[in-house]
Amino acid sequence: MLNGNLYEPDTHDFVKEFCKSFKGSMVHAGTFFGDMIPNFSNFVSGNVYAFEPVFENYILAKLCVDSNNLVNVILMNSALSDSLGNLYINTSQSGGRHAGGASTISDKGAICAAINIDCLNIEDLVLIQLDVEGHELIALTGTHETIQKSRPVIAIEDNNDNCTDFLCNIKYENAGHIPGLTIWVPSENNRYKEKIASLQC
Repeated sequence: MLNGNLYEPDTHDFVKEFCKSFKGSMVHAGTFFGDMIPNFSNFVSGNVYAFEPVFENYILAKLCVDSNNLVNVILMNSALSDSLGNLYINTSQSGGRHAGGASTISDKGAICAAINIDCLNIEDLVLIQLDVEGHELIALTGTHETIQKSRPVIAIEDNNDNCTDFLCNIKYENAGHIPGLTIWVPSENNRYKEKIASLQC
């Protein structure tokens, strides 16, 4: 970042090209300090619902939103989960260093708020992008009604393959990968499939 480079540039490119073709809002969870928010705000025609549970990261992301006047970004200092409540987030690494973007929901750590996407009643959701350090399945469970209603594309970091059964059971198909993310599409949506295939050529 300090050298002027994008982190995970393929994610930026994917969101840009997908949102050129499909209008609406996106969920961006694992916002960290907000490095992806300006581009995502520019790419989508609707809102960017962004979630960051670590307070110090959220403050940096909020500064990014404010300094860039990103009026279509709805930034929340919360984790995504299957219900409203509180969770613990572990921000420590060995040696006492801050985990930064690798902070994880755990049984110890700082208390953070948790929210489920279904309670937001998003009407125009076309894309969910989750990079929440192993908490993806719980986050998706709290998005079940919204997924069934809107049938968005779902791009997730799922390193332990925890989400495959859930997504197959709600009739989603694995449409491919970009570095760091697996792309899932509703089985019935051929336009989404064709677009995702074109982005991987």
